[in-house]
Amino acid sequence: MRVLACAAAAGAITAATAPAEAARTADYTLSEEQYRTLAANLKVGDFPAMPGREQVDVMIDPAGGAVDHRVRIVGIACSAWNVDNPLSLMIARTMAAWDRDGTLAAPAASGKLVRLKLDEAATNLRCVEVRELKTKCMLRASLSGVATVEESGKEPRAEPISVAVEQIQSMGGLCNGLAQGTGLIGRGLSIALAERLRALAGAS
Repeated sequence: MRVLACAAAAGAITAATAPAEAARTADYTLSEEQYRTLAANLKVGDFPAMPGREQVDVMIDPAGGAVDHRVRIVGIACSAWNVDNPLSLMIARTMAAWDRDGTLAAPAASGKLVRLKLDEAATNLRCVEVRELKTKCMLRASLSGVATVEESGKEPRAEPISVAVEQIQSMGGLCNGLAQGTGLIGRGLSIALAERLRALAGAS
């Protein structure tokens, strides 16, 4: 009996420490309907719409700093988890939805072009267990860079940009849904970036 008890204890310790051994990754391949369902499951109230296609070309400067990062988990709850955030995938997806032809390439004809150079991005997360097997998390995501608007007959105009969004989510179980929530706030941050760029392009 003592041997069995020791084995059970060892198994419990392994299960408790397993999350620290493997990183989870935000999934940016979900459909919009899947994202909407995810937002409902995590009880995230805000669900912004993706931008529609407009008469603007977008190019993302490959010389920009890396925006893919690992989520910074603040506090004790869920600190054993590692969550990777390949945010560049969602940014490219969102910019392609707004771009004139969805290619994120140099325009074939003259028109309005937005060149985007991203410098850095971060996601911070803090979770608290509000009751047994119920966790609430606050996420904050931000990014910064420089956007340059080019248009025929006008001088290029470059401006620093900085956007940030926050999200509160509720989860059943202990630290379930961290990667899913990261993907959801990454989507929201990318849409906020598109809205900032739309305002900048419209003012040129």
